Amino acid sequence: TSTSKAACYGLEVQTNWIPSDNYSFDLGYTRTESYDGTTCDNPDATGGPGSSACNDTMNVRVPKHQINFSGSKILDNLTHTFKLKYVGERRDYGNTNNSFEDVILSNYFTADYFLNYELINGYNVNISAKNIFDKQYSEAYEYKAPGRSINFMLNKKY
Repeated sequence: TSTSKAACYGLEVQTNWIPSDNYSFDLGYTRTESYDGTTCDNPDATGGPGSSACNDTMNVRVPKHQINFSGSKILDNLTHTFKLKYVGERRDYGNTNNSFEDVILSNYFTADYFLNYELINGYNVNISAKNIFDKQYSEAYEYKAPGRSINFMLNKKY
């Protein structure tokens, strides 16, 4: 009787730089190494989850590399924030459409923009544009992430 093992280790680095009262920058990087022997003991074999086959030995939906960057500019009552995100390839389970064979999800890059304007008496106007370049990607096999979206919001702080 063999025992399957799963292991995960990595490095996560996050930094914040504020060169002045009007600017701030955040940068984060994550590198993950993992092995999922519970679903992938023999990557050279074929078959679906629970079998001994897979395309990669990584844990499911865990990218090896992920990078996040954001920069903000503050002018009086107006704040602009731009965010960039890169997610590397990930292993995922298939489904009935591919006989539950393991798949590799493509890497992707997204960009978001946020604007916040502080009005009077605690009111704020927020505008966000997510996935600005309308990148098509999947965070899970055959489940597409939302495309470009623009949101407007008026809120009051109490």
